[in-house]
Amino acid sequence: MLEWWRVPERTAERHVTGPYVDYLCTDDYTITVTVPVVHAARMVGVVGVDVHVSRIEPILLPSLRDAEGTATIVNAQGRVVVSSETRRVTGSLLRDAEVHDALAAIHDGGRTSTVGGTTAISCGDTELILVQQR
Repeated sequence: MLEWWRVPERTAERHVTGPYVDYLCTDDYTITVTVPVVHAARMVGVVGVDVHVSRIEPILLPSLRDAEGTATIVNAQGRVVVSSETRRVTGSLLRDAEVHDALAAIHDGGRTSTVGGTTAISCGDTELILVQQR
């Protein structure tokens, strides 16, 4: 069973999957957002939407570029969605030790975490995280 189904089924919450290359339809980097559909206290399905990263990148980049230092939006595993740093390509993993430690603190329930020159900020109630490095 796929993550976009399995996580909402297990958590009863909205889930963001990706970024991943949608080889089946478009060959573009895609994010899938799914929400469980519940009837009579039982999950009966999910409703979801696929969003191409190329569609949200022009919306997010101006704000990321205005941030001090490098600003990158990643998923829970540290995979880049969009970044103000051109060398951080969509789909690549941030492997920096400070990033790893800051993301671990977010996974442990924190909303923000600063390790050295790296700050991770949870993006609302999604699995997306803003990583700022100065």
